[in-house]
Amino acid sequence: MCTRGENSYVDIITIAKDDEVGLPLTIESIRGQTHSNWKLILVIAKSNDATLEIAESYQELDSRITVLKQEDQGIYQAMNLGLGNSKSQYVWFLNSGDYFSSSNVLCHNVADINNLNAGFIVGGYRVNNQLGSNLQAFRKLGKISFAFNRNKGCHQAMIFDREMIALFEGYDQSFQIASDFDLCLKIIEISNCFSVDRLNCVIAGDGFSDSNLLLMHKEKSFIRRKNLGNNITMRFLDKSWFVAAILKIFVFEKLLRGKLLDQ
Repeated sequence: MCTRGENSYVDIITIAKDDEVGLPLTIESIRGQTHSNWKLILVIAKSNDATLEIAESYQELDSRITVLKQEDQGIYQAMNLGLGNSKSQYVWFLNSGDYFSSSNVLCHNVADINNLNAGFIVGGYRVNNQLGSNLQAFRKLGKISFAFNRNKGCHQAMIFDREMIALFEGYDQSFQIASDFDLCLKIIEISNCFSVDRLNCVIAGDGFSDSNLLLMHKEKSFIRRKNLGNNITMRFLDKSWFVAAILKIFVFEKLLRGKLLDQ
């Protein structure tokens, strides 16, 4: 039984589409948490498999689970739909196919965000098919360090104070991929936020952002300039970071093509 922050409630928002295999893995990970004061909001887009039926079966099984059908399209529209039905003090976004790294993740993170009085805290994550993990060091986050750090900003590894998100009316849907990056920078501006040295989740990888890296870096470049200022220093830092990211994508794709040709 978890006794750290046991009286605090957290809403977990999971969006899913055509994922009848991954969704049960995510739900069982949540139901296995030692922190029991959670509610799960499942936002299900129109699917061509049994994703909706699986979600509804869990809703019948556990009264803490609510299923919402997404009529519109878009990742952030779905996340905002979940937020609109969230009432708890804290909120966590865990995509379908992703899962908590242990049964104590909610227990530890709810206690930490309470004790630190933080706008959000972020831990480490591991991509399912990789051996290593992106662990964080314990530190207070600044806008510059967050904006120019490749490993921070995985929303599946974050717990948020819901009121902080509400101040900005959720996610900016004008962005296709990087709205969570934008939201975090805005929260850091007005609140204390921290990274913690704990592995919080395992993510499936190969998602929309992974297959649209160029668009992601273009959006992040715009967001950095919007939130950090558009002076000469910031423009230089942003341009340098953007060019380095694009070169890395180019080199990776070239190596991958070479590897495929050798097979």
